[in-house]
This record gives sequence, structure tokens and C-alpha cells, in this order.
Amino acid sequence: MTLADQLREDGLRSGLLKGRQGAVILLLEERFGNVPDAIRTAIVSIRDEGRLRDLQKLALRLQTLEEFAAEV
Repeated sequence: MTLADQLREDGLRSGLLKGRQGAVILLLEERFGNVPDAIRTAIVSIRDEGRLRDLQKLALRLQTLEEFAAEV
């Protein structure tokens, strides 16, 4: 793999992670309104796509933002 290929792959992965992080935050905003900075910071620090996918599901299922915060 060339350096250019590696950079492209890293950029795509970064973009996918940012998209998934944004989706989690958007779901929380739609369900609960304002999302505290501490929760936003916790979400954007997650670099595991599988974990972010799980958080998307939780954002749909949990009844309160406090329940979600306990899972992050």
C-alpha cells in the first residue's frame, strides 16, 4: 500500500467515524433536546465504529438522556 493509499484510507475512516459520531448526537438532540457538552465530548472521543453503532441503538431505545450518559 502506498502512502497516498494509506492517507486516503485514514481519511475515509476518519470521515466515517465523524459521521457516526454526528449521527449519535443528532439522535440525542431529536429525542431529548440539548445535549450537554460532557456527553458530546465523550461521543466524539470514541474511535470504535462498533461502539458508536451500539450507542446509536441506545439513543433510540433508552428513555432518558441520563440513562444514555451512564452508558457512554
